[in-house]
Amino acid sequence: MTKSKGPKIYLQLKRRHPRFFDAVDRLGQAVRKEGPLDEKTVQLVQLAAAAAIRSEGAVHSHGRGHRRLRPRG
Repeated sequence: MTKSKGPKIYLQLKRRHPRFFDAVDRLGQAVRKEGPLDEKTVQLVQLAAAAAIRSEGAVHSHGRGHRRLRPRG
């Protein structure tokens, strides 16, 4: 089983509606796989969206995701 992290309400909704959340996850995976954006661009868009809604936790999360994709040097 994977570790669940997130706001309490999110976790409650995910427990109540697991099939919905699984479907949304699969949709996101398909869009990433088939879409025109590379992973680095996807992370930057998610970071910008998180900043726009002032979600500090999401900004940190997507910032870490973007840093993982940066070339080292």
